[in-house]
Amino acid sequence: MIIQDPHLVTKLPIWAPKYNTSHGDYEVWMHKNKVDHATETIIVNFTKAKHLMGQRFAILRSKAQRYPVGTNGKAPMYKVTFSALEGWEKPSEAADFAKAVFN
Repeated sequence: MIIQDPHLVTKLPIWAPKYNTSHGDYEVWMHKNKVDHATETIIVNFTKAKHLMGQRFAILRSKAQRYPVGTNGKAPMYKVTFSALEGWEKPSEAADFAKAVFN
């Protein structure tokens, strides 16, 4: 799934992925309420991770909701693995994605 600048998506800014020592993988903590009220496709922009600046990643809402819920001390969060996100870069793949969604 790769889209240039979609308008039927929810954009979710996240500071940075967090490393989970028990899994040995990075997790993206997504605010549960924002995910539950999002459109079907969510675009994640990392705002504090310098190595990920300018890159956009996507995940389907239904896929994000399958992950366990934890808390950041203030609010419930979905703990989505970083590998579950897909990169969005090329507009040509946006057309393929749109065809698959609307057909």
